[in-house]
Amino acid sequence: MLEIPEALVIARQINQILAGRTIVQVTSGQTPHKFAFYAGDPAAYPALLVSMTISQAKARGGMVEIAAGAATLVFSDGAAIRHWPVGSKRPDKHQLLLKLDDGSALTASIQMYGGVWCFQGDDFDNFRL
Repeated sequence: MLEIPEALVIARQINQILAGRTIVQVTSGQTPHKFAFYAGDPAAYPALLVSMTISQAKARGGMVEIAAGAATLVFSDGAAIRHWPVGSKRPDKHQLLLKLDDGSALTASIQMYGGVWCFQGDDFDNFRL
């Protein structure tokens, strides 16, 4: 579960480690989860994210928002976000996998419930963000 201090730390770590990295491959919705919530169809996430460069991450309450080119990714409470260095074994089960240009990866796995939302610019109509 993402608490506000965790979201702040994760956003800072993403800015330190992943800012400037380009997304080269996206796998979304690979492991079905009854309480994984997406913005639109997760099958559309590769088209939104591949070739986009991560510019910055922000904490938004208990959520983490990542700007990647024209796309925005938001991870809500319940989404476990992990960075996997080059050569490390990645989990078989996940709701989102971003492979990056340096060979590392970022995954999001839903624990009990959570959101993995990807959308173009400001097109997300969740007024709570």
